[in-house]
Amino acid sequence: MDETTESKTRTVERGTTLASDAEDNGLVTPSSTPDARFHGVKYRQIFQRLAPAATNSTRSLLNALLNRSPIDDIETAFIYAPFIFAMSFVLSIGPLLQKFVLALFYSDSASIYSSLYQEALGSFPSIENWLIVGLDWRFLLLATGITAFSLCRTAPQDVFRHACIASFAGLCVLDVFSATVEQNFTVQFAVENLIMNLLGAFAISLIVLLLAVAYNIIFSVLSARAILRRLVSAFPIATSGVIVSAVVYYLGSFVYKPIPAHITAILSTPISGTAIHDNRSQESQSGTRHATPPTDDVAFQFLPQDIRDGSLSWRGVDSPMSAHWQRRTNTAEFNIAVELFADCIGDSIDSAKSNSANVIHLNNVNDLSLKFDIGSVNIFTPASDTLKGKLHLDSKSYFYWMKKSADQKAVEYTQLVQRDAKLEFSPTSGAAFYISAELLGAKGDAVSPKPRALAIQADDQSFAFSITPDVRRNGDKKLICRSISPTKTTGDTLASHPTAVIGALVRIKSVHTGRTYRPNASNITFSDGDGWITVRTDEAKFSHDGFGILNFISFRGDVSQLAVDNAIIATHLSDSYVAAGRFEVSFHGANQVRIAGKAYALWKNAKRLNSTKWETLDEKTALALSSALGGLFLWLLARCVLILRANNALDALIVTSRQPTPSMSPSKDCGVNH
Repeated sequence: MDETTESKTRTVERGTTLASDAEDNGLVTPSSTPDARFHGVKYRQIFQRLAPAATNSTRSLLNALLNRSPIDDIETAFIYAPFIFAMSFVLSIGPLLQKFVLALFYSDSASIYSSLYQEALGSFPSIENWLIVGLDWRFLLLATGITAFSLCRTAPQDVFRHACIASFAGLCVLDVFSATVEQNFTVQFAVENLIMNLLGAFAISLIVLLLAVAYNIIFSVLSARAILRRLVSAFPIATSGVIVSAVVYYLGSFVYKPIPAHITAILSTPISGTAIHDNRSQESQSGTRHATPPTDDVAFQFLPQDIRDGSLSWRGVDSPMSAHWQRRTNTAEFNIAVELFADCIGDSIDSAKSNSANVIHLNNVNDLSLKFDIGSVNIFTPASDTLKGKLHLDSKSYFYWMKKSADQKAVEYTQLVQRDAKLEFSPTSGAAFYISAELLGAKGDAVSPKPRALAIQADDQSFAFSITPDVRRNGDKKLICRSISPTKTTGDTLASHPTAVIGALVRIKSVHTGRTYRPNASNITFSDGDGWITVRTDEAKFSHDGFGILNFISFRGDVSQLAVDNAIIATHLSDSYVAAGRFEVSFHGANQVRIAGKAYALWKNAKRLNSTKWETLDEKTALALSSALGGLFLWLLARCVLILRANNALDALIVTSRQPTPSMSPSKDCGVNH
């Protein structure tokens, strides 16, 4: 045999071998005509020369790409896009499901809710916030990888197997990325996530398989142009991911979200606790959001609003509180007397003797302000001047307590407010208050002198005082509360040096001018303060005014009555209660407060009182629901097993090219069906 004949023989043998390999790998379909086989072999030989090291799958993919048309790209998009969208929502519920499963595994609690949250309030988002997580870039990226790697096959077994591999690898990469960013990688983290990723990959693969079969069925039963059939088939696949996510949300809220409970309570003295007014806490629990809060949504204060016979004290902590008085009408005139006092601590101002020579008289005043520079400030109303008028405190969160006075004739209301609190008072006629500041401050473990500055502004008149404490005084000598002269020696330094406290007693007196007099013609505002505010009022003269809203309240003490969803709850003086929601609160007499509203969370002695919907079911109903869900899961699993056993090709996952390619036979692997 000559050299030319031998070369031709080797070429034919190599072509036959390539054709056989192509058939074995599903790249071409056997044809009854020798011509078709020859052209297929010739085409494969071209690819063999272009990419001698390429795998069969790579050659198949190149084959598909070289023969695509714009219509093919659109149809392919209608296959992959709905799967990516759906799987992103499915993947977004994975972290929470992992949290639920691990909580059940580690917890020793008998309650499903307590296994995750113990007795704390579980934070469950709104359905909008839940679903929006499905569009997170991490889940979209992972869904793209899983979809691209698994839908490249038409055999259900191949789809399932490739989805398992892609899901497990993608979840592990996502966990490593998360652990690297949050720097919380531990052996326990690695073991837990490996196990959960295996389970998750199995579940994800089943879902991908079911969606692929559903897509194939919908596409097959429709009779229209292929691109329209793919468009119609894409819609149910895309929405299925949202539906799965929503179903898990409602199942989770059924099991883990406590049912709001309606409560009514009567609190009597002595009582103490914490109160917060914040609409955001209500929105986060109810899952609703209001564009604007209700106009009558005013924070309730545990201070009476209408004082007919009482006194006021405000002991500051660190905030430089200021006092501001202002005339509100032209039908009244006011004269003001200001007198400086030294070393008057607490209610010792009540027994201090006034010195007319030290009084600063201000007549027909419209506006008066007093302000210390830095540090804590205290305010008292003298016992000789009964407090009468309207009181309003602007404080969103505070501690409170109510108790009766020692003689049992008066009630004391106290609130511990935070910085920037504001208290407004409208006296019925005149008023008096004492504002003071300490001249000693802590410096490490020692107490050191602390100079202060006091500024007084009355209309156009200004008074500025710089007060330096007398450090030469014997510390064992008793402090004497006394009036001091406002005259100056050098600069702005007072001639008489106080030792520990400097204060100003302000007396406001209304002057009848013969014109019509209106009560509450002036207003006093104490602002930018913190600390303890105490109002003492005669129980017999108490006004029932006082209504407001609270979104969080805790109480402990004399709970005269407590009902939850019309069921009476037994109470004891040592019991403590915490409620979060929206409550209407009002005074129910001088020594009682009534609470009524909806509690999204309610605890008694740290034990949750409002149940979840799952916990309200009886045993038979709970068992029936559990059996139904378990039966549905087993049925879906059985269907997947039947699909995998039959292993019928999912032809809808392959796009049929519109380009005429007579030299190619149909391919059903990672590409276009020609």
